[in-house]
Amino acid sequence: MIKFVLRTLALTLCSLTAQAETSVWKVSLGEESIYIGGTVHLLRQSDFPLPPEFDIAYKNSDRIFFETDIAALSDPAAQEKLVKSMTAEPDSRIDKLLSPETMEKLSNAVAQRGMNFDSLMPFKASMIVTVLQMTELKRLGVSIEGVDAYFHERAVEDGMSVGELETLEQQLSFLSKMGEGKEEEFVRSSLHDLDKLKSIYEEIVLAWRNGDRKQLETLFISEMKEDYPEVYEQLLVQRNNNWLPKIKSMFKQPGTDYILVGAGHLIGPDGLLQRLEKEGYKVTQVKP
Repeated sequence: MIKFVLRTLALTLCSLTAQAETSVWKVSLGEESIYIGGTVHLLRQSDFPLPPEFDIAYKNSDRIFFETDIAALSDPAAQEKLVKSMTAEPDSRIDKLLSPETMEKLSNAVAQRGMNFDSLMPFKASMIVTVLQMTELKRLGVSIEGVDAYFHERAVEDGMSVGELETLEQQLSFLSKMGEGKEEEFVRSSLHDLDKLKSIYEEIVLAWRNGDRKQLETLFISEMKEDYPEVYEQLLVQRNNNWLPKIKSMFKQPGTDYILVGAGHLIGPDGLLQRLEKEGYKVTQVKP
């Protein structure tokens, strides 16, 4: 469970040689092409500089697209929307949905990380779990904004055209539904993995830096698809369905586009790369 929550809300160590492959692909149709990079949204200082392939794609592009409007995330109005979307209705607060045993484990996990449990009670399970994971990641040194924020800031400074694949409201709607209807299982699974977060984090980032589609599928997709099919459908399949026509339309526009989205969106049978391949697009990994 933590693996796919990391991908969506926190996603995101090791030093690799220049010969290693990474999560940036060139997608071509005839003479036209775009770049697609799989990202993690939070990194450590030691993860910089990023693999050179990300920079190669950036320098060869005229426009850059992210999942959503990154600039809006710092807007107080957007933060208010986030809080509202993550706030539970009175009759669906976490204490009404979890067993006493799980409530005790959750309360202990929150207390061990120096947080006030009562302050989290009004929120949905997805928000509480995310706060726990973000706190643990910060303890592990993960406190630097990741690939998306880095390239967004750079594009703004360079005057590059910036776009998004979905509105902030759409993204918040998807994220707020994580674990909905299965809060007991969602929280128990997340708490079970919390103490293993360091090793899970390292596995994910290593696979990301290597652009290892098979390993990324194992880490990001297999567990979610088997154990949480509704979440898989909501967070990945539906969003990929919405994005694919927009991506295909980019081949009809002058210039070259660079798309940066969470790595989980790219791999597996429902991932953007395999779906584009099935429709006749050529997908090749960018080399330094």
